[in-house]
Amino acid sequence: MRIIDVEQCAVLLSSTRVGRLAITHRALPVIVPVVFACDRGDLIFGVGPGALAHAAAAGQIVCFEADGADSGFTSMWSVSMTGPLSVVDAPLDEAVIHRLDVGPWTNISRVFVRLSRAFCTGRSWAAASPLASFAGASAAPTSPSARPASSDRSSSSTAPLRRRH
Repeated sequence: MRIIDVEQCAVLLSSTRVGRLAITHRALPVIVPVVFACDRGDLIFGVGPGALAHAAAAGQIVCFEADGADSGFTSMWSVSMTGPLSVVDAPLDEAVIHRLDVGPWTNISRVFVRLSRAFCTGRSWAAASPLASFAGASAAPTSPSARPASSDRSSSSTAPLRRRH
């Protein structure tokens, strides 16, 4: 695993359009899939009337996550961003609006909201070879001699639980 710096997080976020936004709604956590666009370090979402629009109007602190992988799942990344959500009241750049166009899903009236970055972190993983991590994990000892020796079977984590009467 490798920690990704903020600049690389921005590059990765600009390479995808779908993520998840975690908000609080009626005192409960809610995670919603969203289409987003990057705008000078912030994220912009087009939302319909409802919980996301209310969270933005209230200035709620939210968390966002997006991730990706290559076609062979030999490398993966994940970026999280936390900060206040707000309603966009200034005109948006045309390129930002174009990235927010989600085709047939745009038949509802949308409000644009902004997640201002207060905290951003990212991680990436790379496998040594495809399925390398799975090949070793599934190999289990098959013979009793391959198992670790234990002088006290009752303290072994593999010993069955027994009820005492």
